[in-house]
Amino acid sequence: MASGKMKTCKHCGAEIAASAKICPNCGGKNPKPIYKRVWFIILCILVLVGIIGAFAGGGEDASDIKVNDDTEVETTIAEENETEAVDPTADMTTSQANAYRAGLNYLDLMAFSKEGLIKQLSSDYGDGYDREDAEVAVNAIEENNLVDWDEEAKEAAQNYLDTMPFSKDELIQQLESEYGDNFTHEQAVKAVEEVYQ
Repeated sequence: MASGKMKTCKHCGAEIAASAKICPNCGGKNPKPIYKRVWFIILCILVLVGIIGAFAGGGEDASDIKVNDDTEVETTIAEENETEAVDPTADMTTSQANAYRAGLNYLDLMAFSKEGLIKQLSSDYGDGYDREDAEVAVNAIEENNLVDWDEEAKEAAQNYLDTMPFSKDELIQQLESEYGDNFTHEQAVKAVEEVYQ
C-alpha cells in the first residue's frame, strides 16, 4: 500500500490503512481525526458564516436605520415622560417613604382596602408607622394610580370564597366590617356581585 494511505495505530503503533477504524493488529479503535469528522466541519462552517455575517452586516449602525416618523414621535414622547417622571417619595419624610414602599409590598402580596392598608401600616401589630405617615403613603399610592380599590375588593372576595363558604350578605359584611377588610359598602357590594355566582 502507498504510504499516503497509511496511519499509525494509536494503541499498538502498527501501520494500518488510513480508512481502518479498528486496528487489525490489536483491535483498538482508531477514529477519524477530529478535523475530518462531520460535526467538526459543520461547526467550522457555522462559525465562518457567523464571522462573514458580522462583517457584512456591521456597516449599518442602529442610528443609521430609517424609522417611521410615528415611531420617532412616540419614542420622543416616551423619553420626555421618563424624564418628567417624578419620584413620589421625593417630598416625603423617611418614615413616609418607607411606609409607601411597605404599602406597595403589601398590595403585591394580598388584597387590601385603603383603610385596611393604612391600619396595617400604622398598627402596633403591623408596621407601627404613625397614622399620618401611613395616610400620606397610601394617598400617594392612590394618586399615582398604583392601586384599584375595586379590584382589591374583588380579589379579597374571591380569596374568601376560595377558602370558606359565605352567603352574599356575609361576604359583603366581612369585606366592609371594621374588624374585617374595611372596604366601603359600594366596593364590597360590587366585588361580591362580580365574584359570587
